[in-house]
Amino acid sequence: MRVSWVKPLRSVVLSLVLGLTFLPAVASWAADPPGNPPADKKSEKAPADKKAEKAPAEKSDDKEPSPQQAEAVARVEKQIEAIQSRMMALQEQEFSLNMKVMETQQTANKGVESPAKAAEQLAKGAKTKGLKEYKALLVSCAQQVQAFDGKLFPLVKAAAGLEKDRPQVPDKLKARIDEVVNRVNSKHRSNLEKVAQLYELTAEWRGALGVYTKIQKDMPEAQRAKDTALIRKIADLSDKCGDYRNSLAGYKSLFDAKNPKERFNDRDLGEKLADAYEKCGDAKAAYAIYKGLLEALPKDKRDTDGKGIKDKMEKLEKQGGRPGKR
Repeated sequence: MRVSWVKPLRSVVLSLVLGLTFLPAVASWAADPPGNPPADKKSEKAPADKKAEKAPAEKSDDKEPSPQQAEAVARVEKQIEAIQSRMMALQEQEFSLNMKVMETQQTANKGVESPAKAAEQLAKGAKTKGLKEYKALLVSCAQQVQAFDGKLFPLVKAAAGLEKDRPQVPDKLKARIDEVVNRVNSKHRSNLEKVAQLYELTAEWRGALGVYTKIQKDMPEAQRAKDTALIRKIADLSDKCGDYRNSLAGYKSLFDAKNPKERFNDRDLGEKLADAYEKCGDAKAAYAIYKGLLEALPKDKRDTDGKGIKDKMEKLEKQGGRPGKR
């Protein structure tokens, strides 16, 4: 009797155990039947409508140009091409001229004892054979460079025309205009500076002054005050030519542009200004400048470093000059 009920009971228990063991697997199979890839929430792609928005299109000046703009663009491009072509053609001539000027200067220098002092000697009226030949050679070089620069005049004029058309063209073309205009104007100024320097080497102060004045006149007005080296050059040459009013204006503009607390520290400029005031008959203003220069020196050095300034102040006092207010 015991055997008959033990086997059925064993079967029931075994069925229950197997059912509990495979139930999770069955549930898993029901959720994800074979053939379907397992779901991966982390790798799910965002819906198409949630994709990153496209970056806005970059702004461009390639809009449909008006007839006037199209005409300006065509005209500017043609002018730029013509200027660049002409500049290329002049390069070989410029190189040849520069070599010739260099050789001529070497020849001129060999004919004088001290080339560095030649201008000073000529300014004092020296007329030796060597100095005469030196001056003739260098003045000839100046004239040749000036003649070559005349070939740039049409290009300078064309560059000015490009600047007038600049507001009507796209930005990319504006950059090309700026590049060409700067190149032409820089070359023109470089030539004129060579001419002026050659005149200076021969004590032709008036000729050099005229060239430097032209350079300044050709500059945009807003840039003139910034070119302090040119202002100083014109003032120095004006003084040498006896144009004291012009030299005074130049020195004063440079002096006034300095920080009031530091302007008297520039002794060289201060003495030039005081001298110009004196030459123009304003002893009071000259005295005031000298007084400021003296006071800018350390007290323990005023008797030594400031001796020259004191001497000039005493001279002005004897001539009727009186201390002025700064």
